[in-house]
Order: sequence, then structure tokens, then C-alpha cells
Amino acid sequence: MTTAMTFESLLALLVAGGAAGTVSYLLLKWWPWYANNPDPDVKRWIAIAGTEIVALAAWGIALWMGFVPTPGPTAQEWVNAIANILLAGGTSYTTSQMWHSKELRR
Repeated sequence: MTTAMTFESLLALLVAGGAAGTVSYLLLKWWPWYANNPDPDVKRWIAIAGTEIVALAAWGIALWMGFVPTPGPTAQEWVNAIANILLAGGTSYTTSQMWHSKELRR
């Protein structure tokens, strides 16, 4: 039996499953300025930011579509939810670096 990936599960992978790092890597790989920038520190920070943006965007779409519950009414609950997404996106950055190291070996 095979199961098809749903849009909801794709968003979950983008938020917390490492897919944000892969998407960020693929998007940045084709951006000429990024590819031609020799400073590895600049590239690293852009990759981290790109991963976080992809994860937050996926969470926002999942929130908008009702796939995830809306954080409570207080600012603290929203900050906690966003902080969790940023932490998950930070671990997802590792995935982008695994793809990058594969490219370096070529």
C-alpha cells in the first residue's frame, strides 16, 4: 500500500521536517548573486535566513488553511509558536548544509 503525500503533510515537512533547508538550498543555488558571492559567511547567513523564511511561510500557509491550530490570543503564545518554527527551521538549515557539502565534493 502506498500513501500519497498531501499538501498538509508537505507543509508539515517544510515547517519541521527538514524540507525547508532543501527548498532554500535549491532556490539559492539558482540565484546568480548568491552563487557568485565568494564570502562564505555571507552565504551562510543568507542560507539560514532563507531556511527560516521558507519554514515561516509554510507555517503561515498551514495556519491560513486551518491545518494547524491558531496560537492563543496573547502575544506570548504567538511568540512561542513563532520561536518553535524558527528553532525547527534552524535544524532544517542542517539539511541545506548537507546538500551544499555534497556539491563541494564534486
